Parts: sequence; C-alpha cells; structure tokens
Amino acid sequence: MNNPINFEEHFKIREFIEAKKPVLHYEDVTSSHKYMDRFWLLGPNKTAWVHPNEYVAIEEIWDTNLEIIQSIFAKRPGSHHNHRTIKTILKGLSHNLLEPLNISYMMRYTSLGHKHLRWCIDALTEIEILYQIPAFSAPLSSVRSHKAPKLIFRQTGLLHYVHGIKSSEALFDHPIVAKSWVNMILASYVTFCDPSVRYFYYKSYNGSYLDLILESPGGQRWVINLDFCLGFLKFRKHYYRTMQNFQPDRMFYVFPSINPAIVTKTQAEALFRGVEVLTYREMGRLIQMMHRV
Repeated sequence: MNNPINFEEHFKIREFIEAKKPVLHYEDVTSSHKYMDRFWLLGPNKTAWVHPNEYVAIEEIWDTNLEIIQSIFAKRPGSHHNHRTIKTILKGLSHNLLEPLNISYMMRYTSLGHKHLRWCIDALTEIEILYQIPAFSAPLSSVRSHKAPKLIFRQTGLLHYVHGIKSSEALFDHPIVAKSWVNMILASYVTFCDPSVRYFYYKSYNGSYLDLILESPGGQRWVINLDFCLGFLKFRKHYYRTMQNFQPDRMFYVFPSINPAIVTKTQAEALFRGVEVLTYREMGRLIQMMHRV
C-alpha cells in the first residue's frame, strides 16, 4: 500500500481558508492505479475536484470503479453482479463504515451467502477499493475487544456516490459527513505508511476505541484518535484513559485544522497529559517518517 508520491505534495491540494471555520476543503489526487482517487466531494457545480485544473463529474467515479469491480467479480464462477448488486454491496459496507466488520448484517442486507460475501470483500480489498485495518489483538484488560477488521473506502467519492451525495452542500447536510472525513484521513494514512510500519485499530465491547495504532520497526508505538469538529474541541477523558492503556511512546489527537481561538485551551489541556494535538496534515508528515524511528 506504499505510494511513491510525497506526502507533502499529497496535501498541497487546494484549501479554502475561512475565518470562522476550519480547513475542510481537501481532495486527494493520487493516481497510482488505473483510476484516480476522489476522496472528498467538495467541488462546485456538483463535481468532484480531482486536480487543480480539472473537474470530473461525480458519476465518473462510479463508472470507472464499476468497470474495475465487474471485471474482477466476473472471474468468480457462477457469479452475476450487475450494477445494482455491486451498489448494494458497497452501500451495505458503507453502513458498516469505521466499525468492526459485521458479516451477519451484511448477509442480511445483501442477501448473499457467507462465502460469497467474504469473496466479494476480499476481492474489493485486493483491488484496493477497500482497505481492511486489522484489530489490535493483545489483551489490555478484562474487557473483551472486537477481533474483526475495520473496513474503510479508499475513495471517499465512491462512498458519497452510493449515498446519492453529489455536492458539498449535500455532504455537510448528510449524517455520514463525520465518518466520511475520518475515512478520508485513515485511507490517506494507510496509503502512505511505510510497508514496515504495522497499523491496527482498537474497539472494546464497552465502547472504548482508538482510530489508529501504529508500530514502527524500531518498536515505537503511536496511538491516534481523529475528531471531526467544526467548533470548539473538547478532549474527552476516556480518550486519554484508553490511550494510556496501550503504554504508547506518543499519543495524538488529530482534527481538521488549527484555529488558535478554538484550539488554545484544548491543546494546553491535552499536552498537559502528554497528548499531542495536530492537524491531519502534520500527523501525515510524521506517519510518513515513522519507519525511521
């Protein structure tokens, strides 16, 4: 999943900076595969912004990926996946977004058998329509934790399409907006992790969770929580308790952008506990270099 494009270049895409709200207008332009990445749909005139001088209709995101998916699914003997079936599978997976994979729910939603559904998910992962983030398996306490992988969409534009979101206004009015942002950041971090860096997530049955756990070849462990927020940040105490349970070398709290009026108090509170408060871009630069520590 390593990508030759420099992380700094990856995040030098257009940003719209407004005085009263964080930087949220961001789009990925990685093109390491047959298709372009379209993460966040924030272009004007119901388009997905792909390149500083290029706009592509949102339907092209679906058309491009549909062709790839159908060509892979056609290799499975006896399977017939039309436009509607593939969209149903992807929409079912989007309902399970950022959560431990629930095969029973997916079987009910798609009406597919267990083996067939597993094959579809593995195929989508192989062609990197999906990423699977494994669960952290080491026991931390007496509380049980989930073992199933967490699924994320490599292209958030595809996620938006299956929900019928075709404009930035529709995105911000949709209940999936926060998950979409977290998905975008996780997909970026996983893409740019060095192959030697291992990554996991953690979620216990009592609700404690960490969005991302990274382990370097040198034995460093970083824990990261992401927070999509448009107003004042509040560092939640249970974040800190969960982070401490992992005995990490560094702890991070990541959000859309730095706004001094918003962050000062929260940043001081978090740093007092040893938690580093960073924007997603700053965190990305650190992740790209983590294999050296």
